[in-house]
Amino acid sequence: MAASAAKLSYKNLSKTSIGGRFLTITEIAIEGEAEEYKKGGILLEYSKLGLPNARLDLAFLPSGFTDEKDEKQFDAQIVEEKMLLYSSGKEKTFNAELTEAEGKALKGWSAIVVAIGR
Repeated sequence: MAASAAKLSYKNLSKTSIGGRFLTITEIAIEGEAEEYKKGGILLEYSKLGLPNARLDLAFLPSGFTDEKDEKQFDAQIVEEKMLLYSSGKEKTFNAELTEAEGKALKGWSAIVVAIGR
C-alpha cells in the first residue's frame, strides 16, 4: 500500500526581493517509490519555498504538475498549504480533484512553484 500522502522535495531556483516581499521560484518533486495522491492534497511546506517568514501571499504552478518525461500533466492549485491535483479531459470529471481511487505512484513527478510572500 502506498504512503498516506505524497512527500515533496524542494529545490530553490531563484529568490529576489520586491519591496517588503520576496518572489521565489522553487522546484518541487516527489521522490518516494510508492507515493500516491490522496484526496485533500499534498502538504506544501511554505517554509521551504524560500520565504524568510513562511508567510505566503500568492503561489501558483505555471505549468501544472508533470511526470518525469513531461508527457503527462495534472492541473494543480495551491490552497491552504496543500497542493491539489485536478483531472482534466474526462467529460464527467473535468476539473475535479483527483480521488484516492485514481491515485497512482507519482515518483518523479514535479512542478515549478512561483511564490510571493514574506
